[in-house]
Amino acid sequence: MKKRYPFTSPKLIHHKNDLDKNWYIEFYQWSFIKNKKVRKRWYKGFKEIESLEKRYEYGMRKYKPSEVNLEVSKILISSCID
Repeated sequence: MKKRYPFTSPKLIHHKNDLDKNWYIEFYQWSFIKNKKVRKRWYKGFKEIESLEKRYEYGMRKYKPSEVNLEVSKILISSCID
């Protein structure tokens, strides 16, 4: 049986719908170097979107398991190098 490492599901941080603040997706993943869960934030793409509805739509698209898993995998690999 493969060993599973702890993580938390991603969540959209939108600061009560404030478009002036940075929106991001936040999640925790296992760090092999620190040997504990570490917080990761993904800001990419939110700042360029001006409307509230489009930001929500963009954020919800990033919740799709395939896209989130791909991004988390990239971050996980980079965190192993840190």
